[in-house]
Amino acid sequence: MTWFEIVAHRGVPMDAPENTIPAFMKAITLGTESIELDVRLTKDQIPFVFHYFYLDEITNFSGPIFNYTYQQLSRARFGSDDDQGGDPFEIPTFREVLEVIGGQIGLEIKIQCSRCTINRASVKWSIYVPLLDSTVSAVPVQRRQCVYGSLYTSPR
Repeated sequence: MTWFEIVAHRGVPMDAPENTIPAFMKAITLGTESIELDVRLTKDQIPFVFHYFYLDEITNFSGPIFNYTYQQLSRARFGSDDDQGGDPFEIPTFREVLEVIGGQIGLEIKIQCSRCTINRASVKWSIYVPLLDSTVSAVPVQRRQCVYGSLYTSPR
């Protein structure tokens, strides 16, 4: 019986920023058992993989992620416009992450509250199941008028 597992929190941000596909691929290469990642919704309800509430923390955009549409956010880059040469890493969508790493490693997916106006009925857990496999389980938690939750799955 395994008493613990090695989880790469937001991937392995050695050569790439946290919560990016290259950081997740590094975790797979190093042999970790699971990856923890954060999902936030854009203004048009597209799930992106990003930890912070404000984009200012580590990108060339400012303000909360839910102020931007998919089209706008797809132009955001890690780093700032002042960085010499810039940082080529993009903020990935949840779908992009699942298409690249789904089924290769265990996933701990933390669904972050974008705004405290989300209600349980608006969170469609089932949309993620076909993208992963039948071992997915959803664990929503209601707190301060927000739905927080995690999805867990194991590699095939």
